[in-house]
Amino acid sequence: MLISHHVWLIAFGAVLPAAAQQQQFTVRILERFQPKKIEILTGIVEFSAADKVICAKDSGRVVIQARDDGMEVLSCDCVYRTSAVCVIAEEEDCGVTVNLPGNVCRSYRGYLEIRKEGMILKILNHIPPEDYLKSVVGSEAGQWKEPEPEFLKAQAIIARTWAYHNPERHRNDNYDFCDLTHCQVYGGINSETPSGNHAVRATSEQVLTFNGKLLDAYYTSTCGGATSSASEVWVDKCEEYPEPVRCCGSNIFFCQKSPHFLWNTCLTGDQLGRAFFGPGAIVTALDIINRSSSGRVLRIRVCAGALKRDMSGEDFRIIAGRVLGWNKIKSASFSVTEKGNLFYFSGAGLGHGVGMCQYGAMELARCGRHAEQILSFYYPGSQVKNVRQVTR
Repeated sequence: MLISHHVWLIAFGAVLPAAAQQQQFTVRILERFQPKKIEILTGIVEFSAADKVICAKDSGRVVIQARDDGMEVLSCDCVYRTSAVCVIAEEEDCGVTVNLPGNVCRSYRGYLEIRKEGMILKILNHIPPEDYLKSVVGSEAGQWKEPEPEFLKAQAIIARTWAYHNPERHRNDNYDFCDLTHCQVYGGINSETPSGNHAVRATSEQVLTFNGKLLDAYYTSTCGGATSSASEVWVDKCEEYPEPVRCCGSNIFFCQKSPHFLWNTCLTGDQLGRAFFGPGAIVTALDIINRSSSGRVLRIRVCAGALKRDMSGEDFRIIAGRVLGWNKIKSASFSVTEKGNLFYFSGAGLGHGVGMCQYGAMELARCGRHAEQILSFYYPGSQVKNVRQVTR
């Protein structure tokens, strides 16, 4: 939602910082913790209660809790009932700090909107795009102690491109993005790094285009030696997309240093049955129907006695991951051997395999490739342009 989101705050009399009155992304944060109670450690808390606007500033910790009849705000030993809370950083460069039970403490740029949803708190972070990207780049590069600067620039351009191509990804829930891998990993200020922030500033407003249009720029952790075609992974994806590539040189796979380059796992028929058919079911056979040119499973049949399910290899990975854990079936690039009630998987790569391979891109950066060269390698025929000049 690249619009101003401060209209509802005007009723409170809130004065937003200048950055909050510009373009904003809206990110739902901390949902995986199902927060029922939070503490605001820093920031100006404003809300309406009993037809009055309450501003809690310099009052110490403010506690917000979901109740049956709305939200309860505890500030300066006073208890208030309200339906919505706004939390604004006291200074533009300072964040709003939120503390959850279990020692979960995060700080966020922009401002927060808090409402009750069921019996949990729905926390939305309204944030300028470039500030959002600082956290995304830091989060996505978090597995490396000293990521290469040119990799970080490539990651910044790709993350920005994806975000501008997919605004309102959660339109039905009235926000743009979640803070998980379903969208892009976003951890607030805690996930930012000086080098990542520099990469965002150095590539300000730069995005990737293909055939003159903004590219739906997917990226993946580890391709396992070859990237995948977008249309093979998502059959309903009809827009033109760069061709997949071999992620290798003459004597090396660029992503072979990844801990996910090759993997093995063993699952029982009971585990697979629970994932694909429900409790009590036992999978008796897995039949790979066909593969892509990169070796990924395109279609697979899962059998549990008389029960059968045909699905894509990507759906197989996603369903198994949601039920059994994401470290089991890491990609759709696998083979499987059956021995009694045991299924032995041997695979390569982590993720869907489309677009830039992060471990491969890191290796290319170590070898001296610049950000635009890295992007040109993983997205053949693409061009870097200013987002203001691009058709969306």
